[in-house]
Amino acid sequence: MDSIFDNSICSLEDTVKLLRELKQTYNKMANIDKKNIETINKKLILFSNNTEFIKDNLISIFNDLSNNYSNFTEETCNMIEDHKIVNEMIKDLLPIMVYYSFGKN
Repeated sequence: MDSIFDNSICSLEDTVKLLRELKQTYNKMANIDKKNIETINKKLILFSNNTEFIKDNLISIFNDLSNNYSNFTEETCNMIEDHKIVNEMIKDLLPIMVYYSFGKN
């Protein structure tokens, strides 16, 4: 298990380094045409969404381990509780959304 954690941490650290370099490069570039800026911005939005998925997956894993909150920071505990609330809302709303979605088609 340690190797999975270590590999994931290294990968995320490398990703953060690349993201910082991209930010510096992006801020220095003044001659980017409008179409390229739009494409880059779309890719950055998708990247940002993916980072939220990673965070959500980690919170979900913490949630699975949450029988004993005493080992977690207060911030992590709050994220776990928020995650549980959102999951319950999704469970409640999903059948309604699917029903209306099929009803419109």
